[in-house]
Amino acid sequence: MSDHKFISVLGKYFGETELTSFLAELNILKLPKIPRDESDVIVEVKDHGIELTFKNEDSLDVSFREYPDSAVVLSNIFFHGIETKDHGMFRLDLPFNLSYSMNKEDAAKALGSEPWVNKSGNLLRWDFGKYCISTQFDDDGRMTRVGVQLPNRFTMKSK
Repeated sequence: MSDHKFISVLGKYFGETELTSFLAELNILKLPKIPRDESDVIVEVKDHGIELTFKNEDSLDVSFREYPDSAVVLSNIFFHGIETKDHGMFRLDLPFNLSYSMNKEDAAKALGSEPWVNKSGNLLRWDFGKYCISTQFDDDGRMTRVGVQLPNRFTMKSK
């Protein structure tokens, strides 16, 4: 799957052809149900080491398009770099030429700009207008997770 594939499905809602095809590749064939009184649902694709977050269209912080009422929108894709009892490891190529062997400096070089860094220094984020890339590191400086996600109010304010 290419970088473009991951970016192009962000913001698509369940039922749109491009998202349906992407989800079929992951063997997700049914609409994820968002629990009552919740605004999102996380779908783990354990065998692939991927975690998807879907949100109700009316709970998106930032929207770049119109959605049908009650649309279920793909807002985040996380790629896990370590295998745990809860999820597998994503073993295909990471987006944007990132690699789990990279340190923080290597990731910044690969993405071509300085990231926003959280207080503990283990989460880095790059904002690219209609999407964000995030990387998470463990205490030893190893990349453990990569995220591709829609922007939210927080990411739009921190630029």
